[in-house]
Amino acid sequence: MSDLPANARELFTDDEASFRERVGALLPVLRSAAAYDIDYYVARDIMHPDNLHPDDVVAETLIYAWSHRAQCPADMSARGWLLGVQVRVIRDMVDRIVSYRQSKALSLDEPLPATTGARDGQAQQDLVQPDEAPTWAEVTPAAAPEDIEAPLFANEDTFTLEADTRHVAMLHDEFDVPLAEVATIMERAAKDTAALLQEARTHLRAHDDASPTSSVSEPPSA
Repeated sequence: MSDLPANARELFTDDEASFRERVGALLPVLRSAAAYDIDYYVARDIMHPDNLHPDDVVAETLIYAWSHRAQCPADMSARGWLLGVQVRVIRDMVDRIVSYRQSKALSLDEPLPATTGARDGQAQQDLVQPDEAPTWAEVTPAAAPEDIEAPLFANEDTFTLEADTRHVAMLHDEFDVPLAEVATIMERAAKDTAALLQEARTHLRAHDDASPTSSVSEPPSA
């Protein structure tokens, strides 16, 4: 297994087989991030535990990253790019699960249809990035958030956070993605991203202080 290159564009210098070999070093991190996200959406009662498996999320992340390699920013780290792609991928997968559940939800008082038409199959919805991705100029880091000692946190402590706030904290504090790259991933100004990070840290520290014992999770090393 080759080492993960520093710059994301170095992932795509050869064919897809070479790309998959290069990202091998980050697969444990991607699986852990996917598992954290799945736990979050299950805890929020957004989906069922059996709806998604971390390996499915990682597999779709790699497909998306390769097919959209031309959109990779020039100065993005490989770690930040792949974790950022996965944030978008799992959001889309969860949205599709929710939409499917809603489309299949029937009232018990609703009469049964006389016939049920056969489905010809439904093509998987493409994962589409916004037409205009933010530029680095738009997310030039402002003053960094207060540099407090933020311990690695147990995933269940994040379940009360809103999704964007949680993703900012997970990417930056758990998976060591630089703040400017987190801002690009979340499509927010750096100062707004820093504010979300500070909000998450304050919440998690308060939760940790209120707990008689704290559970600390450690991310795998890439």
